[in-house]
Amino acid sequence: MPEGVETNLQELLALRTDAAQLKFNARKTANAGLVSRSPSHFRARGMDYFDTRVYVEGDDIRNIDWRVSARTGKLHSKVYIEERDRPVLLLLDFSASMYFGTRHALKSVKAARLAALLAWFAVQKGDRVGSLIFTPAGEQDIRPASGDKAVINILSALCDATRLHSKADGENQLEYALQHAAQVARPGSLIFLISDFYAVNASLLQPLHQLAAHNDIVSFFMSDPIERELPDINLPLGNAKQRMILRPQHKQQRAQIIEHYQQRIAWAEQALGNLGQSIIPVSTADPLLDVFSQSGGY
Repeated sequence: MPEGVETNLQELLALRTDAAQLKFNARKTANAGLVSRSPSHFRARGMDYFDTRVYVEGDDIRNIDWRVSARTGKLHSKVYIEERDRPVLLLLDFSASMYFGTRHALKSVKAARLAALLAWFAVQKGDRVGSLIFTPAGEQDIRPASGDKAVINILSALCDATRLHSKADGENQLEYALQHAAQVARPGSLIFLISDFYAVNASLLQPLHQLAAHNDIVSFFMSDPIERELPDINLPLGNAKQRMILRPQHKQQRAQIIEHYQQRIAWAEQALGNLGQSIIPVSTADPLLDVFSQSGGY
């Protein structure tokens, strides 16, 4: 099997070393957003109540303790500390469109490697990690747990998902993935959403809004360089059912491919940005660790 078409457990286990060197600040990235967030969306999520003290100029008015303030006659603020052992959920969309790539690896393999790195990073920080993996063959639901065993269970499921490239077919999984995650994710979770957002439409907004209402989301937008800029050569393209040659003279089809990518990334940036959530572009040509240098999370 050519390298980059599938992944294996040994490769994903080896990413543990890279994760130990990672300085990605997931909370800072989640809080960054692309557009000013609605204050109601991120009130003390991922934080534990610690104490109440007299209000100090500059305190967030959302944290005012109105009961204590009314009782004492002085404004008081609630003080929070970062929640330990926070649930981290890897939400992976392995729809048929993810089994495509022209540089180094398929999008599905790049997504698996990225998810493995994030899983190792989470447990090394003391968080519990789980995954929801949606593939053409069905769903893998691994609830958050601590320790290496939890990560290995996720890595095995990721390897299985990448082996479905020859069966890549069926409806896009993203809407169902968001709906299911909104139902099972514990409030205050950190969600790492990995998808190519291939079939974006208005029906995604409700489950996305529901998921974002009680959780932090960091999204990784997967793409291949050929989706952004097509070289002027004959390009063999295909999936599990069809094969074709995209020739330089097929100008309309070429324009449609690039336009589709531009529409997807614009939609995702706007939809997530309006919810105060972050999105990080990931190309199959990007070195894995370079992905995090784009996030502002250092």
